[in-house]
Amino acid sequence: MFYGNWDQIRKKLEEENKIIFKDLKVEKLSSYEKRKIIYNYLCENIKYDYSKLFDIYLSTIYPDIEEQIFNNKEQFIISVLNDYQIFDPAAYKALKDKVDNMNYEKGRNPYLELESVINNHVGICNGISQYYKLLLEINGIYSVCVICDNMTPRNHQINLVYDDENKTYSFDDVTSAIIDKEKKESCFDYDIEMAKELNQGIRPVGYLISHGKEIDDMYDSFGIILSSDVINLYVGKKDKEYLKYELEKNNNINLPNNIISMRRMNNLTSRK
Repeated sequence: MFYGNWDQIRKKLEEENKIIFKDLKVEKLSSYEKRKIIYNYLCENIKYDYSKLFDIYLSTIYPDIEEQIFNNKEQFIISVLNDYQIFDPAAYKALKDKVDNMNYEKGRNPYLELESVINNHVGICNGISQYYKLLLEINGIYSVCVICDNMTPRNHQINLVYDDENKTYSFDDVTSAIIDKEKKESCFDYDIEMAKELNQGIRPVGYLISHGKEIDDMYDSFGIILSSDVINLYVGKKDKEYLKYELEKNNNINLPNNIISMRRMNNLTSRK
């Protein structure tokens, strides 16, 4: 277990980085190019952990879960998969095994979920987005993890990435691209308007926190920033390099105003 051991984790990240950029002259690449290469690599080499997803779902959604499952197991399974918009046979099998045996893990450890991605290349959205953030950072690219709603039963975690050339931000969603390969291009470098195509931002991030009731305005938004300090605590990273970007100043959780997709900007320019 690497909890809080930055020296060991950094070594793992650097080893991964060498694989990602093998045979490439990294010094000649722009930050945007490096970002896209890392993104593509993770999309092809990380496996989504359906078992962990359904552990979380079964142990937190319904207090009377066993009674609901007992009434109609197959209908319950199909309903859950539809709610998550997942149609992978592997997901069906993972959920069916848990429902048939009523054997699912209760409770969770966010660090272990990140460690699973670091060591085994298997994980769910929070571990995947945090691993992506760490890889971006060792390449000098600033990123924050953002919690948003994507019209599924649990909140989702994606990345907001800074483009140092244009002084703007845009989103990447590695997890959704892993689950649905056809979304790979649309899940890279998108803004809030483009996020609607991914079912993100249709409901405020606080919708699930409040169960549809009125909540504090701080949550009534597309998404909220997960502090870099939280992830740094997991991995034992002590530097405060991220503070120079000022996005997380004074424990800010709000998204910046300059979220602009480079893809959109390039498309508009090419049409002129």
